[in-house]
Amino acid sequence: MTLARGGLAVLGVLLVVACLGTVVSGAPATATEAGIGDVEISGSGAVMTYNDSTYVWTDEPYNLSVAVAGANDSDYRVCADRYRGGNHTSRIGCVANVTGPNATVTFSAAQPATNETERGTVAVVLTNANGTTVDAVNVSTRAITKDGDLDGDGLPNGKEVEQGLNLTDSDVDMDGLSDGAEMENYGTDPTDPDTDGDGLRDGLELQLGTDPTDGATVVKLTAGALVFGVGLIAGWVLYRRRSDEAPGAESEAESDRADDEPLITDEQRVLQLLRENDGRMKQAAIVQETEWSKAKVSRLLSDMTENGEIEKLSIGRENIIHLEGQGPEAAKPPYGE
Repeated sequence: MTLARGGLAVLGVLLVVACLGTVVSGAPATATEAGIGDVEISGSGAVMTYNDSTYVWTDEPYNLSVAVAGANDSDYRVCADRYRGGNHTSRIGCVANVTGPNATVTFSAAQPATNETERGTVAVVLTNANGTTVDAVNVSTRAITKDGDLDGDGLPNGKEVEQGLNLTDSDVDMDGLSDGAEMENYGTDPTDPDTDGDGLRDGLELQLGTDPTDGATVVKLTAGALVFGVGLIAGWVLYRRRSDEAPGAESEAESDRADDEPLITDEQRVLQLLRENDGRMKQAAIVQETEWSKAKVSRLLSDMTENGEIEKLSIGRENIIHLEGQGPEAAKPPYGE
């Protein structure tokens, strides 16, 4: 009888523990609040993204897609608004009853007419069922016109987009000719620094007075140089003969003696490259031309900038190195800053 009572006591303890375990394991976990994922501007009105700012046409609508992650089964509300200069200008739209666990909300935004230098912000706000703001994301935008010329290269913005060119770079291939001049005046390819593939940059060919669309330029120049060289040698031989026949002529060893040409410094090498490239180059191009390390080029250019020998302009992750007074309009940062 005692053993039976003891067994019942143990059984009762086990049942209590089992019940407590059921209660603990069954407690609901705290729900994770939702958040805004990717925000994308697309459609016919979206032009390009540059320096974390999306360029849009002033006369075409665009689509605004907002990804909401971790919404679970709760109801959320997504709203998108336009701001300019910190002031609210218009509401793009709001969508309520957004549920998860993942959802995408798409708005159709009619782009208002603005001038070419207009920039603004699209603010996306996510609120929960209680009206509390859960997350918010700002997207920088800039409205431009198709007939404007953002980089000042002579080509309208609309035509640059049609040709696949960069609206913010007046000389995409860095051949010394603006994109507009290449397309409108010379018939060269603004995306290829050597249109005719003869080994000479288009800008250099024009400086030499040759045709940048004629692949035989090098052959012609070589033939001309050969004729000139033959004439030069013939003249030198004639001069030597006359010198040898003249009284008191110098010995051959003395006439042929010449000092070794002095080596140029690294700074002079950089200045020479800039002059050969119309006064400006990308820093990456200097590294490629000199075959120096990126660290060496960076230190050298910093020293030369401090000494006033060159000027440096940063565009995004790119550095444009140019001689004083020869900085391109295209190298200016967006928004006219």
